[in-house]
Amino acid sequence: MFERYGSEQIRNVASLGGNIGSASPIGDSLPVLISLDATLVLDGLKSRKIEMSDYFVGYRQTKLRKNEFIKEIIIPLKSKNNIHKCYKISKRIDDDISREFAPLSDVRGSKNYRTKIVSNLLDRFWNEYNNKKVTVYDF
Repeated sequence: MFERYGSEQIRNVASLGGNIGSASPIGDSLPVLISLDATLVLDGLKSRKIEMSDYFVGYRQTKLRKNEFIKEIIIPLKSKNNIHKCYKISKRIDDDISREFAPLSDVRGSKNYRTKIVSNLLDRFWNEYNNKKVTVYDF
């Protein structure tokens, strides 16, 4: 996923905390961190922990209080038996919006198209996991 994370300019100056703090719905790291059960340590007058999945409360709205900042991002280590894969499908190599888990239709793609992409990604994961070589394009 990091090969397609933002644009080159963003990768050279951005921070993970900034990506979370901006609460942008197109933030590439947000779905990944939520799926990893990440926890944020927020600091200000007092320090507190909040689950990443509870941090966002609306469009560009978070539970970050005035004078608080993201001090730490805790990503729990899973057992060696767990597998976590991230894929990003986009028309452009850099700086494009990630796909959602609940597909919708808009000018960027239909619900059916997005559902097919998710199905293809599951197939891709299964093939990678089983070391099965497949061709991406069949001509």
